[in-house]
Amino acid sequence: MSIPQASKVLETLEASGSFKETEIGPIPVDWGIEPLGKISEVITGRTPSTKESRYWDNGTVPFITPVDLQGGPIRNAARAITQDGLEASRPLPGGTVVVSCIAYIGKVGVVDAPVAVTNQQINAIIPKEDQADNWYLAYAMMHLEPPLNDGARMTTVPILNKSNFQKIPVPLATLPEQRRIAHVLSTIQRAIAAQDAIIAAALEVKRSLMQRLFTHGPGPEPAPTKETEIGEIPEHWEVVRLGEVVDVKRGKRLPKGHKFADGPTDHPYIRVVDFKNNSVDKTDLRFVTPEDYERIKRYTISSEDVYISIAGTTGLAGTVPKDLDGANLTENAAKLVIEDKKTLVKALPGLCACKRGWTNGDKPTHNENKPAEVSSHADQADPHSIPITCRAATNRRYPVGRGLQDRGRGAAQGGAGGVVQIYATPVDDGAGAAKDVEFEG
Repeated sequence: MSIPQASKVLETLEASGSFKETEIGPIPVDWGIEPLGKISEVITGRTPSTKESRYWDNGTVPFITPVDLQGGPIRNAARAITQDGLEASRPLPGGTVVVSCIAYIGKVGVVDAPVAVTNQQINAIIPKEDQADNWYLAYAMMHLEPPLNDGARMTTVPILNKSNFQKIPVPLATLPEQRRIAHVLSTIQRAIAAQDAIIAAALEVKRSLMQRLFTHGPGPEPAPTKETEIGEIPEHWEVVRLGEVVDVKRGKRLPKGHKFADGPTDHPYIRVVDFKNNSVDKTDLRFVTPEDYERIKRYTISSEDVYISIAGTTGLAGTVPKDLDGANLTENAAKLVIEDKKTLVKALPGLCACKRGWTNGDKPTHNENKPAEVSSHADQADPHSIPITCRAATNRRYPVGRGLQDRGRGAAQGGAGGVVQIYATPVDDGAGAAKDVEFEG
């Protein structure tokens, strides 16, 4: 089925028949609603003892955790167990739907291996063959993510236990209709995956080009290089401090115990999870209430600033679109306020993304989707200590940025603690003569 055919099916479904209101919203009049536990067997995962090497060494059976749940089929997982480990776990057959129910609520996947297991953060759904199609249930779980979160017990880490999970109401069509719906949605998903593969290939080309440019310079021939404390750089480049070129300001968490607004407000809140492709993914954007905005309104980001993540997944960098100018920024990121915007605003997102010289690695932080909890700055990279590479438009160093004079802050907060550096250099045209370069589009 092609995308146009799938769209035609959707139009037909929307135009056919009437709907009825239910506890989960409108559904076709001839559909029913059943609790998940009635139409499937639910199994909570189990982790084999990590002290037993025979359970893990050279394992081949996928051991699925929330990181593996990306809304599609799962043939391989980040970790695997052995046959001995399988006997100490709860085996799941191919086709099983898996849903995360601790910390990350509502992430979904479908086992595409002969057998797999999950950890205890995941509930597995084995549909009853005469009542439910597995891919239909997978898409239903994605659609029902808000009720899943509503059913979670709110503690420091949100938990949707097996008992409540089995009570989740599922809209139920006839089996032929379920399979038709799943087929249409799978067609769309495959098209999205193909597009994502193209984007991933382009990003890989970009990464390779960045590595070459920031190691050997932009000339037609590789420039001579030298070793520095942050790696190999062109011989005629110099290392200077980040504080000499930008003003670094952190974002801010919600007040302790406060939640995001129930719906859109005039005050969007950008989280690290929203950082994508050097911009912001607005599909799951959160918003703050007017009252909370008044408390954190000083911690916003302009479309002329550059963001960089400093906790959780570190090193993500980019700019925010103009329609998000003035949005609040998470405490897990910092903004770089750039005075020489003409030269640097287009350069820094890519340069920061190189992550050259990062020493703290990717550290976990608190769940940004949930009420604010106390989190230590020890989990964060000190933004003043993030080394980046940059070509200057002149051979003069940039003016010292405001607010960057506290050089000891990194060690005090347990951050990377390294030297704050940036490459600044006249750009060489390959023939030894320096010339100005401006970054475009």
